[in-house]
Parts: sequence; C-alpha cells; structure tokens
Amino acid sequence: MAFKLVERNSVAVQVKGEITGDKGAGEPFNFTLHCKRMGVEALQEQLKDESRSVRDFLVGIAHGWAGVNDADGAALPFAPDALGALLDIPGIAGLAFSAYLEQQGARAKN
Repeated sequence: MAFKLVERNSVAVQVKGEITGDKGAGEPFNFTLHCKRMGVEALQEQLKDESRSVRDFLVGIAHGWAGVNDADGAALPFAPDALGALLDIPGIAGLAFSAYLEQQGARAKN
C-alpha cells in the first residue's frame, strides 16, 4: 500500500493504565486524548525547554478527549480546568506523554 503524504494535524492518543481504587484494588482505565501532532523539529524544540513540565507540554497540545467521565459516569466535556484536574492525578501526565510520543509518529506494523 502506498503512503499518502498529507499533513495530519491531530492525533488521537490512547492512554491506558490502572489506578488504585478506594479498596486498594487496581482499577483499569483508558481514554483518548486528542492532541496536536508535531513534526520532529517542533517536538525537539518543545522537549529542549527544561523549564516546561510534562503537564505543561500536554496542556499546550491537548484539545479534546473521549472516555473521560465524571463521578456519576456521565461524559465529562473537555475544558482546561478538567484537563488540569486529570493531569494532576499522579502518573496520568507521564502515561499520556509516553503514549503521545509513541503514537504520534509512524511505527512498524505486524
């Protein structure tokens, strides 16, 4: 199959993990974070800035999500404050950042 050289400005990043619940048991989760796709040079520039945290990086590129619900199980609309609350959960920003780096570029297919 031929490669189509087209500009892809957005990437849907699948973030999966597990968080310890109130009873000490692991609770699996997954959600999709819609992010701005960056080229190699732009990404390198962003990563060179040591004054920016992973959280700051994600706040700068995320523009939507799917699969994030409120305490009642209803879909939570994407908003800067809600994104901040999500990224303040220990480990979430790191998982999302790793997933972004892995999924925004090309990769081998089996």
